[in-house]
Amino acid sequence: GAFQLLFEAGKLALKGQYDKKLREGIWKHFHPNGNLMAEGIYISEEKEGQWPCFDHEAKPQARGKYRKDSRIGEWDFWDKNGEKTSINFDKD
Repeated sequence: GAFQLLFEAGKLALKGQYDKKLREGIWKHFHPNGNLMAEGIYISEEKEGQWPCFDHEAKPQARGKYRKDSRIGEWDFWDKNGEKTSINFDKD
């Protein structure tokens, strides 16, 4: 069923769905100021697909894909100045 967790101040910290005690479907994680921190899909408790991540000011922090809870392919990361770095997580 539906799940929500709140910060002490009452703002939403995360929300998503559980199925048979496992995270399933779209989950959203929030910063204490209410801005989105990360959003993505869980399948049987494992991250899958695209997972964009943002800092507390809603600026991009990281973006890439997961397969069975592991980072795969090209990931982009941004530092506090907005400079982008890319890392490939595919194993040779």
